[in-house]
Amino acid sequence: MSDDPQHQLSEDNARLRMLLDSAVDGVITIDERGIVEAANPAAEKLFGYSASEVIGHNVSMLMPSPYREEHDGYMANYARTGERKIIGIGREVEGRHKDGTVFPLYLAVSEVSFGHRRLFTGFVHDLTDLKRAEEQATQLGHILEDSLNEVFVFDAETLKFLFVNHGALSNIGYSEKQMFAMTPVDIKPEFTQRQFEDCIAPLITGEQLELRLDTVHQREDSSLYDVHIRLQKATWRNKAVFIAIILDVTEQKRVQNELAVLNQELEQRVERRTMELREAQSQLIRKEKLAALGQLSGGVAHEIRNPLGVIKNSVYYLKMISDQLDQDGRECVDEIEREVETANRIVRELLDFTRDPPSHPEAFPLKDALANAIRGARVPDGVQVSVSAIDETVQLLADRGQVERVLTNLIRNAWQAMSGNGDLSILCSSKDGQAVIEVRDSGIGMDAATLANVFEPLFTTKAKGIGLGLAVSRRYAERNRGSLSVESVEGEGTVFHFCVPLNGGPND
Repeated sequence: MSDDPQHQLSEDNARLRMLLDSAVDGVITIDERGIVEAANPAAEKLFGYSASEVIGHNVSMLMPSPYREEHDGYMANYARTGERKIIGIGREVEGRHKDGTVFPLYLAVSEVSFGHRRLFTGFVHDLTDLKRAEEQATQLGHILEDSLNEVFVFDAETLKFLFVNHGALSNIGYSEKQMFAMTPVDIKPEFTQRQFEDCIAPLITGEQLELRLDTVHQREDSSLYDVHIRLQKATWRNKAVFIAIILDVTEQKRVQNELAVLNQELEQRVERRTMELREAQSQLIRKEKLAALGQLSGGVAHEIRNPLGVIKNSVYYLKMISDQLDQDGRECVDEIEREVETANRIVRELLDFTRDPPSHPEAFPLKDALANAIRGARVPDGVQVSVSAIDETVQLLADRGQVERVLTNLIRNAWQAMSGNGDLSILCSSKDGQAVIEVRDSGIGMDAATLANVFEPLFTTKAKGIGLGLAVSRRYAERNRGSLSVESVEGEGTVFHFCVPLNGGPND
């Protein structure tokens, strides 16, 4: 060792520098104004700055808010009052990395006087790993003690409980002493000993590393609650055990059930609303069609009826001289006459529907009205018509013209549904002061879609017609305090029920 004091000082400085450079913790030296005079490599690594970037700058650059703003005031206060907050004490603070991230650290500050100067040396230890470990330990502690999570450890051989956490004891109601004398089977009413052993067998054989199941637990007071179980095999205190982490899902199940009910109600509401919207859309389309129909009806009546009248008069003339025509000619005249009548009927239905004429009730014989309707329906020879149960004295009280129109429409529809061949029966009876007239055919019947729309205006399955006959007929029936309904089976025929007030009935 050298006796030269200057040499000795140089060696001490070099040794001190070597110690600081090799130190694990950061070391930063500042003057009374907070200006950095030195920083060791550990401090450079900790804060991300090189020594040259911080030396000559205020140490507050290494601090996040609010420490950064408070630091100079603290230094001034200490210089004025000598009151220490960190110097010689040390505490946990936060540091600011060059990239702006903030991290926890422990700071201890020592004060050294050199003549008239005072220097402060800060020893900085990064607490990030420690804080992370503490947080993980806290989380593990919460898992064990949280009342919503029950943790059981039981012997893999005897199935006796070896550990039960506070959350489990609080929820299940048994004491720790009681639990240590029990097995999982004692709190699982759904399982027998054999069933439970079969359940955990895949864990024992190693076929599965974890077992999950939903079941129920029974408390000390015999009440039941739903649980979700995660079960694993492990080693605890040098013996094979099972660790069960159990979540009480009673509230979750209740909420799920409530949500299921709400979802069902919502689906029903959506379905109802969808049906309402579809119905509203259908009504809007129907109204638009009827509005267009109303605008056209007057023009159609004027433009078509006049030429139809001319054609009808021409047919009348041709029939007068039919003896001058051959067979084909006479058949052509008959065909023209039928088509003119069809056209007139369409115009009539169109006008009746759009103008909606009022009813003028009068008393008249049902028998006469039926005879006129059968004649007006022009039933072909291939259709056998039978009329039953008509009392000669039965009289209706309604608008005769409208009733005959309804009957004519029903009879015409019946023979058309049979393609001109089949049996058409008309059955008359009375009920509650009304005549009930059933018009039945042996035709092809109607499918569900046709049956649902048969009284809708402009709905038709015929090649000829505009779908107003039955709509007008129902309107006339209701206008005369009656009703019109239909029954039909596809492939088995159709029956219409037409009800009309009797003369002298209870509604008079």
